[in-house]
Amino acid sequence: MPSTPISQELLLAQAEYLQFLATQQQNSQQNANLGRISLPTHNDNDDFDEYEDEGYPQNNEYQNKFKYTKNVNPTKNSQKSRNSNQVFSLNDFKAMHFDTLPFDAASVGEDVDYYQLLSNPEINFRLMIYGQNNNGKSTFAVKLAGFLSEKFAKTLICSSEEGISISLRKKVNHINNKNLFVVGCETGKELIAVLKKKEYLDVDFLLIDSINDMKMSIEEFKEIINLKPRGIIYIMQCNKDGSFKGKNEFAHECDIRIRVENFEPHTEKNRYR
Repeated sequence: MPSTPISQELLLAQAEYLQFLATQQQNSQQNANLGRISLPTHNDNDDFDEYEDEGYPQNNEYQNKFKYTKNVNPTKNSQKSRNSNQVFSLNDFKAMHFDTLPFDAASVGEDVDYYQLLSNPEINFRLMIYGQNNNGKSTFAVKLAGFLSEKFAKTLICSSEEGISISLRKKVNHINNKNLFVVGCETGKELIAVLKKKEYLDVDFLLIDSINDMKMSIEEFKEIINLKPRGIIYIMQCNKDGSFKGKNEFAHECDIRIRVENFEPHTEKNRYR
């Protein structure tokens, strides 16, 4: 079978990714167990000769380069939690390292340009998705959860609206990896109990569908945030006028806000741009 031509876009993404690896490797020497990306040392003999039809490296090799583990430690200049009573000098703050997800490289070959929508967010990003009924917000969110589980780390979908059902199974049928899990909690309290269980402490990305259906309070949401630094995607239902239902505090908590209309996602807010 003839090899797939390598596009200029893919070569650029690979070059940026290798630069990302080299930079992050320098920041991963001194460790304290805070759950971050483990960035393997790049071997100059590594090559990218093998490609799938979509135009990106074979999945097993590609995912290994984004290997994620809770046993990697940040350098002393690395900041994981957003809340800190420590006072930093301006120079120390400027030198601080923040881990980000390289969506620019990981999105190459995907039918959704996650980099265009989300940029390269911090690992503990918070994404709010809202839209009218039957416009595709859950479909988009589940697809993103599948992308995160395939390219990066363990992901949990909590679906209170659909629950453990045929309709949810249809949404995940295209996903085929061992990093994705589903649960049908009906309340925020139930979800918190699940996340505290030993077998789910290492979940690095969480999808909540939806805040409204679970009647989740802002206090419960903040408790979930504080359980462990993790990327959180949460869905909000819509009013008839197109505004999202619920308290404004949920909008303030997000780094990225996406409105889904007619199955098309539109970024309205992004702190990482």
